[in-house]
Amino acid sequence: MLNRELLSGAGDMDLYARDSQGRYVVVELKRAKARQEAVHQLSLYVDAVRALLPHSAVVRGVLAAPSISRPAALTLERLSLEFKEIHALPSAQEAAAQPELF
Repeated sequence: MLNRELLSGAGDMDLYARDSQGRYVVVELKRAKARQEAVHQLSLYVDAVRALLPHSAVVRGVLAAPSISRPAALTLERLSLEFKEIHALPSAQEAAAQPELF
């Protein structure tokens, strides 16, 4: 992993890393159903990373959430971005009940 939260002109990316094939990966995490706004946000982050890297660098964009709306899934596909279904994130209520680490 390169950075847990990369600051960019597009905002604070949730995860920024390199995969096993050396490609850069931007991950946008959502606790609830991913919608068009999340796809737009991920797209901005991917574009920001691409602007910082050599033209030949491959940047993957991954939207990770429990589910995704149909319009958002179609937009992801059109933009060649990925969706990964996850359920590991605690709900907002569960997260608020957990103690702070720092």
